[in-house]
Amino acid sequence: MCRNKGKNRAACRKLVKDLLDKVYLLKISPFSPPKTLGKTLEKWINPIARMFRFDHSNGVIEGFHRKMKLIQRRAYGFMDLGIWKITDCELITQKTC
Repeated sequence: MCRNKGKNRAACRKLVKDLLDKVYLLKISPFSPPKTLGKTLEKWINPIARMFRFDHSNGVIEGFHRKMKLIQRRAYGFMDLGIWKITDCELITQKTC
């Protein structure tokens, strides 16, 4: 089913019917984990169906967000320029400025 992304409305209707059949089979399973998976998929059926209809991704935005967090983490402590001024003055003049 993952290969069928970005289809038109008529093609998606056939895929949704197939998806609903598979979710039903999970829900009537005699084992607990597939039943739980079937219930979860049933709760999220609309977003899952939209994912097959529209093939847009927010991966680029997530990548930028991750990069900004990384830069922020690496720059921790460098934002307080007063610390650098005091440290530089002490190194140059051997006294507190």
